[in-house]
Amino acid sequence: MRWLALFLGLMAATVAEAEPASLDAYMSQPRVQPDAVIRYGEAPSQVVELFKPRGQGPHPVVVLLHGGCYLKAYEGLPQTSGIAADLARRGYAVWNVEYRGLGEPGAGYPGTFQDVAAAIDRIRAEAKTHGLDPTRVVALGHSAGGHLALWAAAPRSYRRTARSMSPTR
Repeated sequence: MRWLALFLGLMAATVAEAEPASLDAYMSQPRVQPDAVIRYGEAPSQVVELFKPRGQGPHPVVVLLHGGCYLKAYEGLPQTSGIAADLARRGYAVWNVEYRGLGEPGAGYPGTFQDVAAAIDRIRAEAKTHGLDPTRVVALGHSAGGHLALWAAAPRSYRRTARSMSPTR
């Protein structure tokens, strides 16, 4: 009976609500500098910002995928760098992924998906150098990045199929 009373009390507790952020406030967030920038392709947008926690590791990895309607106009790394830094302070290595957005050569399908797959595959190559644990990886995305995170969590066989597709097929 005590558990029921506790549960009902928690359900009745007031919830703090925050005001929604404006697009201008979101876009003007201060940028936090990463510990390393790693290239996973030749295009200018094919980079990962790595935010490392203290200690040698190996650390679990959060693959952070920004939103922005898949458009180049909404650069995502500055907006997600604060989240990445906060997660690093909490003990996670953060793999903050930039990918080609619409308005850049090769962006769209399948290029953007190929970028995400290549960025994630690069974790294994960088694991020893940066103290990453490639067996403990989770994807986190905001808006369009949420779609990409869900896709990235699909079985590797599905990701491989999408990587091999060409725009002319």
